[in-house]
Amino acid sequence: MKSLKKYHKPVNLKNGTIYDPFHSKKIKCDILIVNGKIKQISDSIQNYDAKEIDCTNKIISPGFIDIHAHFREPGQENKETLKTGCLSAMSGGFTDVCIMPNTSPPIDNPESVKFILEKSRNLPINIHPIGAITKGQKGNELSEINEMYDAGIIAISDDGLPVENGKMLRYAIEYCKMFDIPVINHAEDVCLRSNGLMNEGYISTVLGLDGNPDISESTMIFRDLSIAEYTNGKIHIPHVSTAKSVEIIEGNSPEDVEGEIQVMMDEGSLIMNGWSVGESHQIQIAGTEIDVKITGEGCLVKENKCLDCSSVPIIKDVCLEQKTA
Repeated sequence: MKSLKKYHKPVNLKNGTIYDPFHSKKIKCDILIVNGKIKQISDSIQNYDAKEIDCTNKIISPGFIDIHAHFREPGQENKETLKTGCLSAMSGGFTDVCIMPNTSPPIDNPESVKFILEKSRNLPINIHPIGAITKGQKGNELSEINEMYDAGIIAISDDGLPVENGKMLRYAIEYCKMFDIPVINHAEDVCLRSNGLMNEGYISTVLGLDGNPDISESTMIFRDLSIAEYTNGKIHIPHVSTAKSVEIIEGNSPEDVEGEIQVMMDEGSLIMNGWSVGESHQIQIAGTEIDVKITGEGCLVKENKCLDCSSVPIIKDVCLEQKTA
């Protein structure tokens, strides 16, 4: 860890409990550090030249690595700077932090990568910049990935914004194969998202809060994994938040996800398709046949008012006070 290098003499960590996550072991012992590197681990170390730090009742582990952080510099220093972010990370036991490129301007060229590395050179932890996938994070043109890699990026991402164009994502994944670095895509279909405050469903409607449907995430993840599989490239899925997404990441296609998919349809759609409540049918989504069960028929709605129970909230012209089979 960089902060230990400030000591000109050895450091002896006494009576600490070493946690080794790779072998699931806890060992109580001393650690001697010389010039910022571990020189000796033993039950008891006596070194009169070393600065002694009492670690009784404290756990010593390898430094944690945060692979997804936002330090906001340059451009948004009122929120966070490289220095304040590093100090916070160090306080939590993190020795390495990978920072996202959605700064102002974004980290989308080698000069901005060099700026981050140069400014963090004397900070107490290691900073690993992630470059933007597209210039300005606008999704229209790939950034200077080769030059940014030479400057020091460890991955690329337009985090905060998804790469909506599937062909653009494919090009990015294929290009990054030359450098053996992953693409990190913000998994969210903005056309399905509603800028909501919670999961879209009955509760969000009753509370009167805008909700985001879980398919805004899971459909994007399915697309991204399909492209990664086709190109044999590397992709990382950040901030996964739904069970359906986990199922897909584990290798299940949408039609393999456990549990019956239930839908409620308005009366007109039922009549048009010749379907009835309680029946099961196949619908096609993106070329995939998926089995669904019609669990209810919405009340008739006109001018945003339910004709059967006007006090009940409605979603997209369908009343939640559904008529069950």
